[in-house]
Amino acid sequence: MDIIKTILIGIFSTVSLGTSNAHTPSAADLLDKYAQNQDKLNSSVIAKFECEEKFVEGNEVTIDRVPPSEVRLDGQKYFACTNYEYDKVSDTTLPLDETDYRKFTLWDDERRIKYYDYVEVSRASISRQDKPGAIFASEWPGSPLFGIRYHKAERIDTVLRQCETLSVRDEMEIIDSEACYVIDAKSPTSSYTLWMNPNRGYSISQAVIKLGPGTQGAFDVLSENEDRSLTVSDVRFQQIGEVHVPMAYNAYFERRRDGVVYSKGTVRGKVTDITFDPDHEKLASFVPKMRDGTKITDKDFGLRFRWHDGKLVPDVDEAALEQIDRITEEIMAEGQVPAGLATDKKTEAGPNNESATVNELPDTAESQEKVIAESRSFQTLILVLIGLSVIAIIAWRVYLFKKE
Repeated sequence: MDIIKTILIGIFSTVSLGTSNAHTPSAADLLDKYAQNQDKLNSSVIAKFECEEKFVEGNEVTIDRVPPSEVRLDGQKYFACTNYEYDKVSDTTLPLDETDYRKFTLWDDERRIKYYDYVEVSRASISRQDKPGAIFASEWPGSPLFGIRYHKAERIDTVLRQCETLSVRDEMEIIDSEACYVIDAKSPTSSYTLWMNPNRGYSISQAVIKLGPGTQGAFDVLSENEDRSLTVSDVRFQQIGEVHVPMAYNAYFERRRDGVVYSKGTVRGKVTDITFDPDHEKLASFVPKMRDGTKITDKDFGLRFRWHDGKLVPDVDEAALEQIDRITEEIMAEGQVPAGLATDKKTEAGPNNESATVNELPDTAESQEKVIAESRSFQTLILVLIGLSVIAIIAWRVYLFKKE
């Protein structure tokens, strides 16, 4: 019996030594070490992954298996795409070949391009207002692969450095059989707790984020009676070279209004393939691939383009073209001759014997042909002026677009 007691004491002593932390690093040091691994992870990479999502809002339950996605990063630019095709008959989604993109978002360090191909109709938009990390916040807000972007679309370590209080717990805690440092951070309207694994490049093994009323979320500000929470858990890692990659994770979301949950969801994400230091130039990773004829709207300048042979081509407003055609038809239908083109004049008596000068068209065939020719020249001149005006407006707006 004494032997068993001695063994048990030895085991508990070992566990205690394994989780106690006599030399606790500072929160800033832990975030720096996390950033080192995360910077390598997102510096130059191509990652393919898939997700399963389940959302409950009211009495409605939605379960989706999101088609495989791919993200390409080089530290400044990113390209994120999802490959799927709409089946007109069953309205289901089917995976496509990698080169047949149906939806993508491209950030080329200056502007964001969003592209949607709905089989029969393709559309795209350009904007310079989005933050570079917005795509990760919208598509994969709980993903450790992209830094758990849930607040302001910024990476989690950037958010914590802005908090009013930031501390490390004295004792390490066991998450998935491994000891982790625990960071707590608070701001006036939000709180954060991170479990950081020193054996996994100080990556995040678990996280709990709570956003209160008035907090800036990924894309909106929470109302005065709303709060949200995100829990990231069950993170599985794989070491590739010097980088520790979170290959799988679970994320649980909740939204509450007046303390009552009105929306919640679960996301299970898994990385299926990852390549570091690819030849992005050879792969044309950040070159937009869009169908010829795609209509593109520049949301910042109000310009419209079409995609042709890999280039943006100014797109004349169809409404403006219709207006020009309508004016032309009206001029041709009325057959009016400008007063300045009339050749003969005569004076006739009006109703009260007032004299009035009227234009009289010459009645010789030669003179009539001359007037008709001059009338057509005048019509042509009007059309040319209208056309030049439209071209000048387009050219000016394109100039402003290129200048930007």
